[in-house]
Parts: sequence; C-alpha cells; structure tokens
Amino acid sequence: MTLPPHCRLAVAPRFHLTPDWAARLAVGTGVREADGRFFPRGPWRPPTADELPLLVCGPEYGCEEDAEAGCLFQIPGHLTAAWWDLLDRSAEAGCAALPGFEDFTRRVAEFLRFKHMNVPPGLQMEAVVTAAGRCSMRSDRETGAPAGLGPSLAPWAACGLPEGGVLPRLWAVVNLGDEDTWLVLMGVPIQGLAASLASRHPGQPLPTTVGELVGAFLSKFPDCAPVRLRLGPGEGFRLPSGGLILDADATDKQDPDILLLISAQSIASSKL
Repeated sequence: MTLPPHCRLAVAPRFHLTPDWAARLAVGTGVREADGRFFPRGPWRPPTADELPLLVCGPEYGCEEDAEAGCLFQIPGHLTAAWWDLLDRSAEAGCAALPGFEDFTRRVAEFLRFKHMNVPPGLQMEAVVTAAGRCSMRSDRETGAPAGLGPSLAPWAACGLPEGGVLPRLWAVVNLGDEDTWLVLMGVPIQGLAASLASRHPGQPLPTTVGELVGAFLSKFPDCAPVRLRLGPGEGFRLPSGGLILDADATDKQDPDILLLISAQSIASSKL
C-alpha cells in the first residue's frame, strides 16, 4: 500500500471551519477491480501523524497553502433549510420534479461567488440521491450497477488541457443530507497520471482519453491508497482544477445520500 503525497487538502479561504483532519480522514489499502470497474479497498484507518502532512496543507503541518489543494467549505444554514423546504413543497404537490431548484442553485452560486471561490463560468448543478448502503454514487448506464471510482474530468475528453481552456469537470460536491457522508479520493491528480504510468512502463503508448487513463492507472497501481473525506451536513469539497479520481460511499449511512454536484463547462453528472 502506498499513500500518494501529491494532492493536499485545506479549508477554503474565508471559511471558518475547524476540520479536525485526523478524525475527518481515513486511509484505505488500495483498489479492487470487478468487471472492469474499480472500488476502494479497506479496511479504513485514521491517518498516522507522519501521513497527515502528505494529505493536508497548512503551517501547522509544515506545508504552505497550495492554490491547487482540494478545499473544504460549507454553505450557510439558510441554504440547507431552503433545500429541505424545496423537498417538502415538492412532496406536498406530489411532483417528481423539484420546482424552485434553479432558484436554489442560483443562490448557492451567488454565495460561492460572494466568498470569492473563483467560480468558473457555465456552472451546472444536479442533486444526486444514492441509496443508503450503496458503495458508489456512480452507476453503469446500462445495468444500473455501481460503477465505482471515476474521473472528475470528462472521461471522454482527450488527455491534457485544451489550449487556453479547461476540461469539462466536476468542480465541487456539497452534502445536502442531514447526516455525515464520505467522499473517496485518489491522491494523484489526473493531470499527473500519465507520468506515473510512464515511469512504471517506459516506452509504452499512453491512453488518449481521460477515462482510459484513469482505468489504466487504477489497474497498474492497485496498491495506491484511497482516502475517505468526511463531509458533514452542508459541507462541500472543491476539487483541484487538475482533477481527481473520486466517488462517494454510502455504505455506512442510515438514510439516502444526497449530494449536490456542481459542474463546470456543461459537464453532465450522468457521464461522470
């Protein structure tokens, strides 16, 4: 088992959260493959004192703030209350859709801009509900089975950043439920996967799409340790622009997992 030291986590600027990283993070032992899909492998344990500086940035860990760190943030109570009011109104009306959802997502975007979070243009938001006990928020489009770990960048996109632009990507995830939930992250940024593969298999051709690159990395590095990040109600995680391999894990939950997926450049959550 190896713990990737590349992508660190931090509290987003202008947010006054006490993260208690040692209790918020858990380290797995690698990934397992099942029918071409990859899932994090436990058992899960708290990070050691030596591992925390590899996972978290900040002066107390001997690491300066990193602009490319994954950032923890929280939406205010009035927005989480607005979400539950929206659900209650939809249930009372017997409506499968969520009237008022666009207004809710607009207010979320306005709050994030107010907090100077460098919100990219072209945001799309979607609430994704995952049954309690399910190991993945991602589903196979044909069978509905858990699809496991996948890229936060568009899997069909060509590897490498387009000239003068940013790949379609999942920008942030917010826990809209009323209990804690877990995100599962692989620490190597997607933009660094090709270098890892090239070092392990020099001279071999590299995958050409993000999805193929992620699959090849997970297959060749099964002992690369995943990290679980606990998000409390209303808490969110902004992903680094270079992208990460991630999933959500509802196996320990009592109620359905409800996540707000905030995507940039018109990426559709169903294609994650």
